[in-house]
Amino acid sequence: MDIDSPEIESDRELTAKDFAFAVLKNKRVRLDIEDFTAASRDNYGRSICVAYLSGFYGQPLVVPNFNRLLVDSGHARLDNFTNN
Repeated sequence: MDIDSPEIESDRELTAKDFAFAVLKNKRVRLDIEDFTAASRDNYGRSICVAYLSGFYGQPLVVPNFNRLLVDSGHARLDNFTNN
C-alpha cells in the first residue's frame, strides 16, 4: 500500500515537514526502494520507497516504519497508486 502526503505548496505541508524534522533529525534511515526504474518513481520523478528508522546497532527497525508514522500522525493517508 502506498501513502500520499501533502505537496510542498499546501498549508498542511509545514506541519508535515516539522513532524518529519522532529522524528528524523540526526537519525540514520534505511530506504527500501523497489528498483531504480521509471516505474519506481512518482509523476514528479521522486523515488517511491519505505523509510525505516535504524536501531542502536544500525539495523532497520521494521515496526514502525516512517511511512506508517506519517499516516498514524495524520500527515499522510493510505492510497493505492496503480502506476508503480
